[in-house]
Amino acid sequence: MYEYLNSCDSVESIHNKFKYRAKSRKILLSYRNNLLSGGRYYMQHKKFDVAFRIFDTYLTSAMYPMLQQYKLQQKDPIFSKIAYWTVCSAFLSHDYNGVVKHTPQALGYINKRPEIQEYYCRALESLNETDKWVSELKKGLKEYPDHDYFFATLMAYFSDVKKYNEALFYTDKMIQHNPLNWHYWFVKAQIHLCKEEYNETIAACNKVIQLQPKNVDAHYYLGLSYCNLAKLSTELMKSVPLNSDLYKKYKSDMILNYNHAEEPLLFVKTSKLEQPSLWAPLLYQVYLNLNK
Repeated sequence: MYEYLNSCDSVESIHNKFKYRAKSRKILLSYRNNLLSGGRYYMQHKKFDVAFRIFDTYLTSAMYPMLQQYKLQQKDPIFSKIAYWTVCSAFLSHDYNGVVKHTPQALGYINKRPEIQEYYCRALESLNETDKWVSELKKGLKEYPDHDYFFATLMAYFSDVKKYNEALFYTDKMIQHNPLNWHYWFVKAQIHLCKEEYNETIAACNKVIQLQPKNVDAHYYLGLSYCNLAKLSTELMKSVPLNSDLYKKYKSDMILNYNHAEEPLLFVKTSKLEQPSLWAPLLYQVYLNLNK
């Protein structure tokens, strides 16, 4: 009915003679509550595609020429809340263009802004609008740092495309936001490990363990990083004369790093006894080089 009356009004506008506009306007205004009731009904019964079409009509009809004088978008006290329902219905019915269409209006619903921004980002990802998706993820992380989706999704993306420096930049931002969140330090450790920055990995792992002493993964990365530093020292030993001071230094560094690796790897062994493939090769490497 709404679309039909709006079409009729459009035809009348061609000749600038609005014989039926007043009557049509009255009908449309009288049925707006019916649209809400219908949208709620279908949403509650999980018929989200139907709910979306009804809510979409409620929102877009506010801009019909015959209704513009009422400024419904500004004066309707639940307009942004209905826009939020519309975005939810669109997302749950996989109508991602519908999500994009109504997100600007829905963001006026302050109570659900983080969730709306998440739906918007997920819709952009589904529509393969990668540049816009990444941009909106960054925006979401900045405006809603405690909403986990934005940080987790950005880190996964940066890892996939190997943009480790950018990943580190945003991780450091999150650590500034909440330095007591062990997860941010753990992600920092992962990034440094990917960059083969083992001393930085060790520092981040120690921070994780300080905040969460029983974190097995942090102990594993810690032991692995010490082993990797020891292997680097071993390679350096091959590049200098056996009786040189540098050789002695590199050997001392190797032994020191293997000693440091033992404790965290034993913790991993105790915690993951049923997964010897995780800790056994590294511990073997440690004991072989320490002659234990």
